Amino acid sequence: MIRILAFTPLLIAAVLGGFFVWGLNPDRDPGEIPSVLISAPAPDFTLPPIEGVDSPGLARSDLGNGDDAVIVNVFASWCVPCRAEHSVLTRIAQEEAVTL
Repeated sequence: MIRILAFTPLLIAAVLGGFFVWGLNPDRDPGEIPSVLISAPAPDFTLPPIEGVDSPGLARSDLGNGDDAVIVNVFASWCVPCRAEHSVLTRIAQEEAVTL
């Protein structure tokens, strides 16, 4: 009985590791994950402007009429993945099929 209890943490780690590897499988389609947010319009919101910065706030009405997809990217200049993502989003914005 003590030997079984000794292997219990190893068994739990193996099961959790299996779920982790299964979740990171590159052949999985993330669109298969059910979500109530897919094809749903963005909720109404109003963000006030930041004090001390000459920039307006953001509201749902600023994002258009809902017919087109809109990307709102919130990032930090010190975030390395965010900086890498910025060049990709800039390239996408320069394509003809994307309206600004």
